[in-house]
Amino acid sequence: PARARVETAPVSLLDVAPTLLRVAGLDVPEGFGGQPLPVPELGGLRGRGDRAIFAEHGRRAAVIRGPDYYARTRAPREGGHDPATDPRPLPNRRAHLIDGSPPAYAPAGDDAALAPLEAALSEHLGRATKTPAARHAEVPDEMRERLRALGYTEEE
Repeated sequence: PARARVETAPVSLLDVAPTLLRVAGLDVPEGFGGQPLPVPELGGLRGRGDRAIFAEHGRRAAVIRGPDYYARTRAPREGGHDPATDPRPLPNRRAHLIDGSPPAYAPAGDDAALAPLEAALSEHLGRATKTPAARHAEVPDEMRERLRALGYTEEE
């Protein structure tokens, strides 16, 4: 069995399912969004690289790539800030994540080093608005009936 350990590199919740599949000795299906976390007892892993990890909450979106963090409003409003719907707007901010220490956030400004993070975040948000929500296979009738019996759907 794998021993408990702390992973200090940024990881995503998308990494949980591929990790559990790998620990169970199963292949990770093609197209999974995450990557298995390092489990030394199971041998080497393909390189985790410098992948971007995204987070979204309300009107805010953020990206972490390596030790760099950048967050901004999901999409700028036409006409600027509306205090009636967004009373406390947060400025774009950045941080450098080091060794598990609490991040020191700073205003993002127009730093050229943020350009790759901004580009990755914009691309991610653009993909999210173009991806249809119902892209999963049709649920078989038997499974649909079982879900209805458990109260997960009201379909008859």
